[in-house]
Amino acid sequence: MKKAVFKKSTSKKSTLGKKSPAKKSSTPAKKTSTKRSSPVAPVKQPTGGKTAARAAQPLRFAHPFFTPTPLSQRRVVPGVGNRLLDYIQGNLEPIPAPTRTPLFTLVDIIGQPGAQQIQASGSIRFHTCGDTGRGANSPQGVVAEAMTTDYDTAHPETSPAFFFHLGDVIYGINKDQQYRPEFYEPYVHYPGKIVGIAGNHDGEVFSTTDPATLRAFLANFCAPAQVVPPSPARSSAKR
Repeated sequence: MKKAVFKKSTSKKSTLGKKSPAKKSSTPAKKTSTKRSSPVAPVKQPTGGKTAARAAQPLRFAHPFFTPTPLSQRRVVPGVGNRLLDYIQGNLEPIPAPTRTPLFTLVDIIGQPGAQQIQASGSIRFHTCGDTGRGANSPQGVVAEAMTTDYDTAHPETSPAFFFHLGDVIYGINKDQQYRPEFYEPYVHYPGKIVGIAGNHDGEVFSTTDPATLRAFLANFCAPAQVVPPSPARSSAKR
């Protein structure tokens, strides 16, 4: 059946080639298909000169300063400069010196027995995410609950070893007060250890509410011993 259809269509094409005047009735279909393709025609018509051509070209990389263009030829971005280092040096606080040996092993986080169980299993699993900064009644709370279901107390060796937070735990002002609703409450049922690295929002400074950079982050993530910080004392979580 399929071969017969194919032969018929082939014979029609050959007939068109030999007797094109007698098969003019097939041309309306061709005109119709041409009309259907006409909406894409404007894409081929540049109307704004060089400016429109530049706007149509996407950046090769996500960051505009990640470029081989020499500094002397870069456009100056108001309030930033012509390289990211200009903004960093003018606005960001210095990275504080470590208060301990900056080497964190798995044993430091979950203890020797837990580390040995994972070593014996031959693989390690862990959670990681960042830019949380929202309360329990938000999509972030849903994510936290889903992460909790990955734990199995009967098989700790295959459960996530820890949760590595990539920063921006809290956004905006009053960070000391916001740790309870935006960190401890969303993860109140999370059974794993949580370690983190500070993001730019964790270190931002507000003169009236957060005058010292990283103050809240250091109190909640870098305490010398396991403790419940003063602000979220009503929460049972310890970090």
